[in-house]
Amino acid sequence: MSATHVSPTLYGRGSEQADGFGAIGAGLKKLFARIKSWNERRATFLELEALDDRILADIGLTRGEIAQVATGHYVRNREEGFKLAVMPAPAANAAREEARAA
Repeated sequence: MSATHVSPTLYGRGSEQADGFGAIGAGLKKLFARIKSWNERRATFLELEALDDRILADIGLTRGEIAQVATGHYVRNREEGFKLAVMPAPAANAAREEARAA
């Protein structure tokens, strides 16, 4: 008969408790990634919002498009004359890659 040894971790609890701590760590990592992403979107929005209308026009934007640009939902479609196309971010990223390839 062989015995399996479960080494004690925190406060003498077995490894099944340690797995719970790993899940907490993964959850915290995901939370911090979402906070970082939000902060990047916020910084982009604030930078574009600080520009005057003339500079925004020079880069081809209006004030109404700033939120879409900051969230990554702004796509320029060459065939339709650079119109705003709001779509989910994964689709927007795919559209950008197709436009770059063309």
